[in-house]
Amino acid sequence: MMNVEILDCTLRDGGYVNRWNFGYKNIRETITNLQSANIDIIECGFIEDKTYDVDTSVFDTVENVSKIVHKRKPGTKYVAMIALGDIDVEKIGVRKDGQINGIRLSFHKGELDEEIESAKSLMKKGYEVFIQPIGTTMYSDKELVDLAESINEISPYAFYIVDTLGLLYPKDLHRIFSIIDNNLDEKTKVGLHSHNNLQLAFSSAQEFINIKSTREIIIDSSVRGMGRGAGNLPTELICQYINENISYKYDIAPLLTIMDTCLNKIYEKEQWGYSYPYYLSATYGCHPNYASYLIDKGTMRVEDISKILVSIPQNSRGLFDKELIKSLYCNFHDSKIDDKDSISLLMKTIPKNNVLLIAPGKSLGLPIVDDFILKKCPYIISINGAGTNRSVDAVFFSNSRRYKEKTGVYDNIRTITTSNIKCDSSEMNSSVNYLDYLSNCADFDNAGLMALNLLSKLGVKETFLAGFDGYPVILNDIQKSYSSYSEYNLCMQKNEAFSNILMNLSQNMKIKFVTPTSYKGVNSDEKN
Repeated sequence: MMNVEILDCTLRDGGYVNRWNFGYKNIRETITNLQSANIDIIECGFIEDKTYDVDTSVFDTVENVSKIVHKRKPGTKYVAMIALGDIDVEKIGVRKDGQINGIRLSFHKGELDEEIESAKSLMKKGYEVFIQPIGTTMYSDKELVDLAESINEISPYAFYIVDTLGLLYPKDLHRIFSIIDNNLDEKTKVGLHSHNNLQLAFSSAQEFINIKSTREIIIDSSVRGMGRGAGNLPTELICQYINENISYKYDIAPLLTIMDTCLNKIYEKEQWGYSYPYYLSATYGCHPNYASYLIDKGTMRVEDISKILVSIPQNSRGLFDKELIKSLYCNFHDSKIDDKDSISLLMKTIPKNNVLLIAPGKSLGLPIVDDFILKKCPYIISINGAGTNRSVDAVFFSNSRRYKEKTGVYDNIRTITTSNIKCDSSEMNSSVNYLDYLSNCADFDNAGLMALNLLSKLGVKETFLAGFDGYPVILNDIQKSYSSYSEYNLCMQKNEAFSNILMNLSQNMKIKFVTPTSYKGVNSDEKN
């Protein structure tokens, strides 16, 4: 059985959950409690070339990382991570007594030469260097051999198996470790950093510990498994396993204190753990952001998401390429049809004025909507089945999931479907080309905007909107402590972009809001 050490990466990898905004006090107390738990190696955060905020675990210098350690514990190592390219390693000063012991250096395929040069520089300055090849499971056997032999030139402190996609089964772990163990300098420790996409992190760690080898190993973990999406191996679980199966070494109580005083508050706002997007990502061996992107759309069924993930080229799966997934998403929906007859029929059916679009925003339940309908008697078009308690004249569907859910509900009402939806032909259904009504492919496949674009093409001159609330932008003091700033900014950007598109549409169509909205500038203040 190998000698094993635990490296806790809560403040670094866990920081993806809350944008590393733990708060200065929590960062220091987390480190203090990890020391009390006898954790062997404590990762304090990232080092990047950016302005340092004392409330975050992203640092600009080694000196600032070292300052966050309240009182160093003898025998404990302290490290930080540099993602290759985030800071010029020449800006890292020579290590001094009392500073962190080591630097973890992560890199992608194709960056090995730069990685080795950076590692050499850091080692000359006195740091123990941990080599972290992102997506180790995506290397072929020969590439692993070549990688190990190249790393032997510098003989770093540790070399890692990094299971970026969270799909490392025992047979694959044994294969990869065997290759590395037989080709890597015996003095170099081997680490395992696993993600929990398929709930394999704990079992992989146990398997790793029990491999027959004399190699010294390191296992990464985070308290409560804190980490982006599916999260990581929980520190408390692996420490308890070692205590019970190898020798009593770790004190679990301080780890529970970290959960209670810091992490539980974060978890209430930003949950992590087993998740559908990360399961799908691991299943298809692709970066989790691909699945998240498609699921966040809220427009597709599971089988359709799977089809797109399968279509991602093998050499593009490991790194997230937003333009690629946008293109694949649009191509998947590009079911070109001849919709001339449908357009002609809709031009005769839908009036040119007094059209009301109802969307599923909360404001749709306000009395003002029913008052407006009673007063104006508009031609009502429901967006993806919104407002089913009201009598409507037509329903517009661009979302296959919503269409499937509403099958049978609108059999006697005119339906307008976009061509990405497979439906039976009917006198009451008009199908139009999906891509023709997108304001911006994949970025704004919003059903309400698509319906407005269609109405504009049909020559409608006056449209009223109800239930178009906009994206939520409320940011309270509790949310400010966590990662809601990025979500807040994203919502603000969406509202602004949506408003700009509405402004363009309003050049040829009078658009008025019946209900309160976050969108600006399009008769939103007028009383109807």
